[in-house]
Amino acid sequence: MLLLAYYFKHHPIGKYKWYWLIILSLLGSLLFALPFYYWLNTKDKK
Repeated sequence: MLLLAYYFKHHPIGKYKWYWLIILSLLGSLLFALPFYYWLNTKDKK
């Protein structure tokens, strides 16, 4: 989780910051957090 957060800190994929990945991971799991974080950041790029 920390390596992914570090990667997204330096290579953001959208407007939601890297710390949201950590928050979502703590609320659920990394299997939930990664797809949801990706969806949040790419849903407005249509």
